[in-house]
Amino acid sequence: MDFVEVSNSNDNRQSDSPPVGFQGYLIRAVSLPEGIRRPTLRAMSDSRDSGEMDNSITARTSGQTPGWMRSPALWLATGLGVGFSPAAPGTLGALWGLPLAWAISQLGDWRAEALLTGTICLLGVPICTAATRRLGRAKDPGAIVLDEIASVPITFFMVPIDSPWVVVVGFALHRLFDVTKPPPIRRLERLPGGLGIMADDWLAGVYSCAVLHLLVWSSDQLR
Repeated sequence: MDFVEVSNSNDNRQSDSPPVGFQGYLIRAVSLPEGIRRPTLRAMSDSRDSGEMDNSITARTSGQTPGWMRSPALWLATGLGVGFSPAAPGTLGALWGLPLAWAISQLGDWRAEALLTGTICLLGVPICTAATRRLGRAKDPGAIVLDEIASVPITFFMVPIDSPWVVVVGFALHRLFDVTKPPPIRRLERLPGGLGIMADDWLAGVYSCAVLHLLVWSSDQLR
């Protein structure tokens, strides 16, 4: 009905040239689907930029396996998904390091403990690098907690884990140095890729290990 009215209003134009009203009708007819498609393209772009968190949400709503579970590197780097916690992911990740530290301490040989701890720390570098790329972020993503997990055994290196107070104090020291990052810990974060993610926690583990050894030694002297 609108087309007929537009054509009648433009009878004075040349027959071989589409009327202005007809052109406007075509533009509206063609541009409307385009306008509908654009938000969809933007949504797809935003979804790619948002990383694995959006993929996980989509997977949950569709019944599919979350993206972080389909990537072994991201699965390990996030501590089996603990790193996606909205509250204190680093502290929760460090809790995973406690049973690891206890298991390593059961080796009974400081050389074996040092070798295993060092191997875990070194393996964490490429794992964190791959996980960072998977998340699509250049710097240390908060979801990656493998650095906390791997550095907790450094805190308890050669420390007898034989009482609750040793565990509590050692864990508190680890979190203190990891969060406050006294010099030169923060500078190590500038290292590229997974090395920058892991190295600052290694040094935080060394600092906390030294203080923990001093406290244990002082406690033994006071007995």
